Amino acid sequence: YTEDPVQGENFFEKFPVVNSQQSYVAIPMRVDTENPPSIVIYNHGDYEIVSDSVSGDFMEKLREYSISFTSENFIFSASAIHDNANTDNNSVEDIHLLIEWIQENYTASPDIYLIGFSRGGYTTTNYILEYPDDVKAIALLAPATYYTEWNQTKVNIIKDISIQIWHGTSDTNIAVIHSENFVNRLAQYDKEVTLNKEDGKTHYDV
Repeated sequence: YTEDPVQGENFFEKFPVVNSQQSYVAIPMRVDTENPPSIVIYNHGDYEIVSDSVSGDFMEKLREYSISFTSENFIFSASAIHDNANTDNNSVEDIHLLIEWIQENYTASPDIYLIGFSRGGYTTTNYILEYPDDVKAIALLAPATYYTEWNQTKVNIIKDISIQIWHGTSDTNIAVIHSENFVNRLAQYDKEVTLNKEDGKTHYDV
């Protein structure tokens, strides 16, 4: 690609508005067309805002993710996702249209990976229920899961998607028992989910 890289790094950043939502995309500078980068989507929690520049703690965190993921042949991205307003499914469609935008504008693998933090975990699981085919794995960080909503029909849709959770044992915003209940609930329907308990970690440092 010919775009200017982030200073000192081997990737460049874009700040497109997709589906009326501010988005952030980091793309590796060097791409092997025979092994194109997969796409990672980060779904944020409450009080985290995707903006049109890298300023502030949250956008700086996204850049740290970008440094890691682009060096491992991934495109890293995030959408404002209508502030996780899942009641009308806007957030799920935001993710889907962002993925389409990346695939239309850059060389990318069809493989999709998702990260969901806090309420973004709920957005992430809603997404894989709606668009399961290309999703290879999801990582949930201290997620809101609403485990009682899961049944055999839903589990059958996502049965081939690898799911791992990281949750702090000292989380007082979303207690780790909610992730334990989610794991146990899906186990009832023969779906294995890996839960990594982070000793002493809270909601925002997991």
